[in-house]
Amino acid sequence: MIHCQGCHVPDGRGFPGRVPDMRATLPLLLSVEGGRAFLVQVPGSAMSTLTNDRLAATLNWMVRNMADEATISTFTDYTETEVGQMRAVRLEDVFTTRDALIGHLENEHGGSTE
Repeated sequence: MIHCQGCHVPDGRGFPGRVPDMRATLPLLLSVEGGRAFLVQVPGSAMSTLTNDRLAATLNWMVRNMADEATISTFTDYTETEVGQMRAVRLEDVFTTRDALIGHLENEHGGSTE
Protein backbone atom coordinates (compact mmCIF):
# COMPACT_ATOMS: atom_id res chain seq x y z
CA MET A 1 0.00 0.00 0.00
CA ILE A 2 2.74 2.46 0.92
CA HIS A 3 4.89 1.89 -2.16
CA CYS A 4 2.28 1.29 -4.88
CA GLN A 5 -1.13 2.73 -4.01
CA GLY A 6 0.11 6.28 -3.62
CA CYS A 7 0.58 6.49 -7.37
CA HIS A 8 -1.40 3.57 -8.79
CA VAL A 9 -4.32 3.96 -6.31
CA PRO A 10 -6.00 0.98 -4.60
CA ASP A 11 -7.69 -0.41 -7.73
CA GLY A 12 -4.59 0.00 -9.91
CA ARG A 13 -6.07 2.58 -12.29
CA GLY A 14 -3.30 5.16 -11.75
CA PHE A 15 -3.71 8.64 -13.18
CA PRO A 16 -4.24 8.91 -16.96
CA GLY A 17 -1.28 10.56 -18.66
CA ARG A 18 0.86 10.49 -15.50
CA VAL A 19 0.77 7.07 -13.82
CA PRO A 20 0.04 3.91 -15.83
CA ASP A 21 -3.09 1.86 -15.21
CA MET A 22 -1.77 -1.41 -13.77
CA ARG A 23 -4.84 -3.26 -15.04
CA ALA A 24 -3.80 -2.46 -18.61
CA THR A 25 -0.01 -2.51 -18.26
CA LEU A 26 0.45 -5.72 -16.23
CA PRO A 27 -0.68 -7.96 -19.13
CA LEU A 28 1.45 -6.03 -21.60
CA LEU A 29 4.58 -5.99 -19.44
CA LEU A 30 4.26 -9.69 -18.68
CA SER A 31 4.04 -10.42 -22.41
CA VAL A 32 7.46 -8.99 -23.35
CA GLU A 33 11.01 -9.91 -22.47
CA GLY A 34 12.19 -7.82 -19.54
CA GLY A 35 8.71 -6.84 -18.40
CA ARG A 36 8.50 -9.43 -15.64
CA ALA A 37 11.82 -8.26 -14.18
CA PHE A 38 10.82 -4.61 -14.57
CA LEU A 39 7.87 -5.14 -12.21
CA VAL A 40 10.33 -6.30 -9.54
CA GLN A 41 12.96 -3.68 -10.30
CA VAL A 42 10.86 -0.51 -10.27
CA PRO A 43 11.79 1.54 -7.20
CA GLY A 44 8.47 0.99 -5.42
CA SER A 45 9.09 -2.76 -5.52
CA ALA A 46 12.85 -3.05 -5.37
CA MET A 47 13.29 -0.51 -2.58
CA SER A 48 10.31 -1.52 -0.50
CA THR A 49 10.89 -2.95 2.95
CA LEU A 50 9.09 -6.14 1.93
CA THR A 51 11.15 -9.32 2.12
CA ASN A 52 11.60 -11.16 -1.17
CA ASP A 53 8.91 -13.71 -0.31
CA ARG A 54 6.43 -10.95 0.62
CA LEU A 55 7.23 -8.97 -2.53
CA ALA A 56 6.69 -12.12 -4.60
CA ALA A 57 3.34 -12.68 -2.87
CA THR A 58 2.36 -9.04 -3.46
CA LEU A 59 3.23 -9.16 -7.16
CA ASN A 60 1.39 -12.48 -7.53
CA TRP A 61 -1.66 -10.94 -5.87
CA MET A 62 -1.48 -7.91 -8.16
CA VAL A 63 -1.40 -10.04 -11.29
CA ARG A 64 -4.18 -12.34 -10.11
CA ASN A 65 -6.41 -9.42 -9.11
CA MET A 66 -5.62 -6.76 -11.72
CA ALA A 67 -4.74 -8.59 -14.95
CA ASP A 68 -7.06 -10.03 -17.56
CA GLU A 69 -8.04 -13.72 -17.62
CA ALA A 70 -5.70 -14.54 -20.53
CA THR A 71 -2.72 -13.23 -18.57
CA ILE A 72 -3.79 -14.95 -15.36
CA SER A 73 -4.25 -18.30 -17.12
CA THR A 74 -0.64 -18.34 -18.35
CA PHE A 75 1.01 -16.55 -15.43
CA THR A 76 3.68 -18.34 -13.42
CA ASP A 77 3.94 -17.07 -9.87
CA TYR A 78 6.98 -15.08 -8.85
CA THR A 79 9.12 -16.97 -6.35
CA GLU A 80 11.22 -15.66 -3.48
CA THR A 81 14.42 -16.75 -5.25
CA GLU A 82 13.43 -15.15 -8.56
CA VAL A 83 12.50 -11.88 -6.86
CA GLY A 84 15.81 -11.86 -4.98
CA GLN A 85 17.76 -12.32 -8.20
CA MET A 86 15.79 -9.67 -10.08
CA ARG A 87 15.85 -7.25 -7.17
CA ALA A 88 19.66 -7.47 -6.98
CA VAL A 89 19.86 -5.88 -10.46
CA ARG A 90 19.23 -2.16 -10.16
CA LEU A 91 17.72 -0.28 -13.06
CA GLU A 92 20.11 2.36 -14.36
CA ASP A 93 17.30 4.57 -15.56
CA VAL A 94 13.73 3.57 -14.74
CA PHE A 95 12.16 5.91 -17.28
CA THR A 96 14.43 4.85 -20.14
CA THR A 97 13.76 1.18 -19.39
CA ARG A 98 10.03 1.81 -19.14
CA ASP A 99 10.04 3.78 -22.39
CA ALA A 100 11.95 0.99 -24.15
CA LEU A 101 9.45 -1.61 -22.92
CA ILE A 102 6.49 0.57 -23.84
CA GLY A 103 7.94 1.23 -27.29
CA HIS A 104 8.39 -2.50 -27.74
CA LEU A 105 4.82 -3.07 -26.59
CA GLU A 106 3.45 -0.46 -28.96
CA ASN A 107 5.29 -2.10 -31.84
CA GLU A 108 4.13 -5.59 -30.87
CA HIS A 109 0.54 -4.79 -29.96
CA GLY A 110 -0.09 -1.65 -32.00
CA GLY A 111 -1.22 1.65 -30.58
CA SER A 112 -0.51 3.26 -27.26
CA THR A 113 -0.34 1.73 -23.78
CA GLU A 114 -1.81 4.84 -22.13
